[in-house]
Amino acid sequence: MTAVIDLAEATVDNAGPKMGRLGELIRAGVDVPGGFVIASAACEGDLLREDLRGEIAAAYRRLSGDGSAPVVVRSSATDEDGSGASFAGVYNSYLGLVGVEEIIPAVQACCSALHSEHAVGYRERMGGEGPGSGAPASMAVGVMAMVPAKSSGVAFTVDPVSGRDDRFVIEATWGFGEPVVQGVVTPDRIEVGAEDGRILRYEPGEKKVALMYRDGRMTRVELERSEARTPALTPDEVAALYGRLCAVAEMAGHAVDCEWVIDESGRAWIVQWRAVTALPDNEEPEWDPAEYAARYAFRSG
Repeated sequence: MTAVIDLAEATVDNAGPKMGRLGELIRAGVDVPGGFVIASAACEGDLLREDLRGEIAAAYRRLSGDGSAPVVVRSSATDEDGSGASFAGVYNSYLGLVGVEEIIPAVQACCSALHSEHAVGYRERMGGEGPGSGAPASMAVGVMAMVPAKSSGVAFTVDPVSGRDDRFVIEATWGFGEPVVQGVVTPDRIEVGAEDGRILRYEPGEKKVALMYRDGRMTRVELERSEARTPALTPDEVAALYGRLCAVAEMAGHAVDCEWVIDESGRAWIVQWRAVTALPDNEEPEWDPAEYAARYAFRSG
């Protein structure tokens, strides 16, 4: 079995759910950053062996050109993002890594996390291992080109609070979204018509901190109040994102949630997606931005 797989060839079987689903999008023509996947069989072996390091280095050179482009390293475990257990916050992502010397330790950390006390305890509480609990869990690891985020967020093709399917719900913040998970910013909340993409409601959040990639590293930036309250998405960017969400939902054949990034040119990229498998049925639904961000996206190591 090939140890390193191009993301465009990734499937749920050879690359785990998170990376496999992105491979499906690439083959369907949806904008996804380029990347490659270290297969689960390689994660179970010696990541320091010379031939595997060489494969990873070669794949990184193909992805980055001159070998200096930043990447994201992300887990893709077989028991991750399932209908019964998301493993949100159990496995990490690593942002802004440059060079094989930084990528290899992050890949090792992702592989090791499969058997961490946190992961094992969560798995036991949820009563399973791999899909359908019929096999032990395994871990693949994705390495993706990091899109310099002007803004980012999560989006749902159904309202995750009310269950209404006549609108999409988008959550947006400046830069990368980790401050949303940490609860230090309140993201914008946008509702758009499911049929026509028309903006129905735009509630600017209090985005007082942004996580940006500047001068070769991830940097927290304190924002002036005026910028913190400025909408993170323009109408054109909302329209571009709506188009991507429609394409993902059409390919999937059901409601989805997506993690997205918009670059400085206004181009929308999908960097993660999964099915919306359960909707709340409480009588007085509440929107908790940090909860939804932590559940679906936005976490780095």
